[in-house]
Amino acid sequence: MAKKNGKAPNKKPPKSKKDPLQAKKDKIDLAIVGIGIVLGIFIGTYSSIYIASPVVLYFDSRGDLRKELQEAISYCHVRGVQVHLTLNILVSDREMRQAAEVIRTAAELGIDAFIVQDLGIVKLCRQIAPSVPIHASTQMSIHSLEGVLQAAELGCTRVVLARELPREEIAFI
Repeated sequence: MAKKNGKAPNKKPPKSKKDPLQAKKDKIDLAIVGIGIVLGIFIGTYSSIYIASPVVLYFDSRGDLRKELQEAISYCHVRGVQVHLTLNILVSDREMRQAAEVIRTAAELGIDAFIVQDLGIVKLCRQIAPSVPIHASTQMSIHSLEGVLQAAELGCTRVVLARELPREEIAFI
């Protein structure tokens, strides 16, 4: 191997035969800064995307929620991608009305699931959109089998366990 200036030439790593963006992924955690970004490069690569509720509340305050969210959901569904809406925020009494409208609108437009932190929002989702699955957010800090069972009793179909749990406890749960 020839040396240049007394150093071995840099070797480039071999190119992967399989483009990682071509393989179907299980999911992507995508906090969308604008719903229009959904129409970007990731669609078709993942089986589901997550739209963050602060973005949805921002659009709702501008009156664009229905149009923007419908466009994103339609675009994703045509490509076989589910859209989950994160409502994993704590909601005050004065914000409950707006949260209810976001839930109602998202359900009418065909959202595939809600990701929720607040127990009041879980109840609101069940009342307004009983057919839309609810996923308990990691921010609920569920860390036991009992917590998972309680979340199921409240109507959650999926629980994302607390981040700090060791693998052994996760396996047990």
